[in-house]
Amino acid sequence: MKQSRLYLGIIILAISLFSQFGVASSGPEIGNWQSVESLPFGRYAHTVNYYSNHLYVTGGLPYTNQVHYSEVFADGTLGSWQESTALLQTRAGHKSIIHGN
Repeated sequence: MKQSRLYLGIIILAISLFSQFGVASSGPEIGNWQSVESLPFGRYAHTVNYYSNHLYVTGGLPYTNQVHYSEVFADGTLGSWQESTALLQTRAGHKSIIHGN
């Protein structure tokens, strides 16, 4: 990431460090950022969660209720982004957690 970012989501897994703009190489030290498949549209002030080998991106600006997810493979790469069931209302600047199953 060569540009500064504002309101971005970051997830840290044992194999990789993800931001919405790329993935750092796996291992105990952060390596070079590599591009991953872009979300269907740019957004900020959203949330990013990891659950059951998938990243979930919810809401954000421009105001949206869309939820997208991508599989996280064992080597730290991502699959293509898929659209999931939308939130009931648009959300931005919100928080989200995964609880239970």
